[in-house]
Amino acid sequence: EVFENVLVAEMQKKHLHTNSLVPLYFWKGKYGSEIDLVIAKDGFTSFETFECKFGSKRTQMPDTFKKLYPHSTYTIIRPDNIFDLF
Repeated sequence: EVFENVLVAEMQKKHLHTNSLVPLYFWKGKYGSEIDLVIAKDGFTSFETFECKFGSKRTQMPDTFKKLYPHSTYTIIRPDNIFDLF
């Protein structure tokens, strides 16, 4: 959870410094699947999504989210690439 908080805090700072404040969300599916950070794009028709993984476990966008928002991106954030976003 701490790693997820770092991502959200850094993303908020990025948007604050570029004067492009956007709401930040998370998503949780009916059966427990989740996405740690969701940023709406194009009037909520697509999303930029991020999943935090501290270890090397592989993951992919939940199928339910992918079906609802097929034009969304999904980025896995790990300690070795978190600051590449900024």
